[in-house]
Amino acid sequence: MKYVVEHEGEEIELEVQETEDGGYSVLRDGRAILADFKKIEGSRIFSLIVQNKSFEVLIRQDGDLVDIVNHGRGLKLRVESERERNARLIAGEGGSTDGESIKAVMPGIVVAVNVAEGDEVTSGQAVCVLEAMKMENEIRSSVIGKVLKVAVAAGQTVNAGDLLVEIGPPE
Repeated sequence: MKYVVEHEGEEIELEVQETEDGGYSVLRDGRAILADFKKIEGSRIFSLIVQNKSFEVLIRQDGDLVDIVNHGRGLKLRVESERERNARLIAGEGGSTDGESIKAVMPGIVVAVNVAEGDEVTSGQAVCVLEAMKMENEIRSSVIGKVLKVAVAAGQTVNAGDLLVEIGPPE
């Protein structure tokens, strides 16, 4: 299964497969990382072995947010499956006024463009509709702002990562 792990604004894509011996094979950028992960009975402590190095870590999870503590040092992560992340990006979240570049999260065909340059948008507002894998997905703004650029038109084919709409701060 593919996961996206975010730490301090950096995203790392991992592919995790369980091995025959009960451990895990983790691929990061095509590089294999051997790992084993087991809960210590009666506690919230886990034994984690990564590349033959052993760690005892406390793990607290709240939804997709994960706190990992090892010897008093903490690490805050957002861990989502690739599918969960794409759904969150399609649905839109937040409400900041910093602006954003809305990009296609998957290849598809633009079915409709709901905004024009100069329009004001709100957080969660649908800016376009993308058809992918025979499903229509509303692509939403996660910020409040003004549309600076509409980079696509209805009927256009896009690839994952292509710019759809650029939104700047509101006036």
